[in-house]
Amino acid sequence: MRAAGCLLLGLAWVEAAPPVVVLPGLMGSMLEVDVDPNATLPALCAAKQYFNGGEKTRLWADVGELSIDFACFEFMAGLATNNETFLSESPAGVTVTAPKDGIKATSCLDPANAATCLASSYLKGFLDYMIESHNYTLAHDVDVVAYDWRVSPYNHYRPGGFFETLKARIERMAADNDGQRVTLTGHSMGGYVGALFLNTYVDAAWKDRYINAWVSVAGVYAGAGKAMGALLYGGAQGFPFAHHLVFDILKGWGGMMALLPSNAPGAAVWPSNFTAIQIGEKKYSVDELQAAMEALGQIPSAHLTDKLRSLDSQSPPGVKAHCVFARGSSTAVAAKFKSAEGLARWYPETLHGDGDGTVPIESLSVCNNWAGRQPQHVAVHEFPPAMVKGSHFGLMAFNSGVWEVIARAAADSA
Repeated sequence: MRAAGCLLLGLAWVEAAPPVVVLPGLMGSMLEVDVDPNATLPALCAAKQYFNGGEKTRLWADVGELSIDFACFEFMAGLATNNETFLSESPAGVTVTAPKDGIKATSCLDPANAATCLASSYLKGFLDYMIESHNYTLAHDVDVVAYDWRVSPYNHYRPGGFFETLKARIERMAADNDGQRVTLTGHSMGGYVGALFLNTYVDAAWKDRYINAWVSVAGVYAGAGKAMGALLYGGAQGFPFAHHLVFDILKGWGGMMALLPSNAPGAAVWPSNFTAIQIGEKKYSVDELQAAMEALGQIPSAHLTDKLRSLDSQSPPGVKAHCVFARGSSTAVAAKFKSAEGLARWYPETLHGDGDGTVPIESLSVCNNWAGRQPQHVAVHEFPPAMVKGSHFGLMAFNSGVWEVIARAAADSA
């Protein structure tokens, strides 16, 4: 049942729209960079306009610019993992952030490149639908909260980090909408980040006060084979470059490591006899990915994989939940390397299973286990491939049936 708050427009009373906050997926929002004038940059960056007197410059995404100045982007976007704090750290003098304006952050970032424009503005269809079909107003009762999807989840917990920002935005949105509770929605990696926020950052009393429902769309709860491919050999992320060059960028991204296939403590989504990585004759299960990364030379960041397992993204969220996903598409689940040396190191055989084309069904369907484990209602909405254009991406970008699930979840504030 929708809350009773109303707005007076002309002579007609219009029911106030229950507020909705959206968390975008990996690479689905803009990143900006601010460079200290005293920072030491690679030679190819020296001529770039990164020194803007305190003004931020867009870092992600402009594919045309990347192809011209790849080395500079590699430096700016690269991260290292602190072995003691497990935080992701940028090069000295480089500060990368997501824009505070989430609507701007998810607008078309690169009009000259149709693919990049669509990828960065893929929430536009949903936002337009909420405005036109349900009387929503951008940044008032429907908003996007962007975050730096490259960084380790541990960065989100620190003072001034993303979780503090998200909590404040939800509280402010509730206050601006007659105290109505907010429906939090996450797509893809946004599903993982939102789950961590609900399970580990806020308590039950806060959720009862501020969260109406949690809607997960194609949430990555137990990892994805594409993330594994990106981290181990630089594949599957759509960069127009050789795998070893992409690997040099992605190898330090703690956010990507958070999306490696994983089992939560005491819960085996992936069975122990499932081979996630094979190198020659040596087989590695999901629980042995740190050893596999070390065998492939991914040593500086490998230790973070086990540390991330302690963060709980797979438990019930403690609020009403709607879990939306698709299946029936060939989806990467494992990789088989003939060798850890030479060309074979960068171009393994990819093995496939069921899923939405990006996230395997084992990860998408974790929410099937929530019903009966929390008192709040849990609804699972499984979309067949015939109803989903573009599968994982298209589920949120093009599917009005999914948008209506979110709208109805928000309207049901009982």
